[in-house]
Amino acid sequence: MVDPARGQRRLLDPGCVCSDGLGRSSGDAGDLVLVAEQEGSSAVGNGESEPRFPPSFLPIAMSPGGDGLIVDLRPGDSYGAVFLWDHETWVLGVELWSSVTAMLQDVEAAVHSGSPALLRHASLGGTVQPCVAVADDVGDLDWEVAEQR
Repeated sequence: MVDPARGQRRLLDPGCVCSDGLGRSSGDAGDLVLVAEQEGSSAVGNGESEPRFPPSFLPIAMSPGGDGLIVDLRPGDSYGAVFLWDHETWVLGVELWSSVTAMLQDVEAAVHSGSPALLRHASLGGTVQPCVAVADDVGDLDWEVAEQR
């Protein structure tokens, strides 16, 4: 998610997953499935209906707009990879990270060293721009697109 006024991108927005005070999370798998169900199904090449949010996608973060980070649990080369799931296009694109471990290591390195996260994704032709971690005046962590710094 990019904040045009500040030129920043949030990889994992801390405001996306929060409790509603009743012990329920507002950014869980149920929310992603609900968004997909409300938008219907898409037709695959043979004309059959295909769910827009397959059950083999494990959501791990969600933006208020309905996009999310998912772990691909389908058998194959991308098994375990982290992708951005766009709720409007239902296209995964290039993996953000090869695994949750790789995601956490990349974010840790970016926070501690000031180097951009998502460099591997960019080198694979991904569309999400590398970002650097920035702490604001009150110590909250945010992400800025590396090229705009």
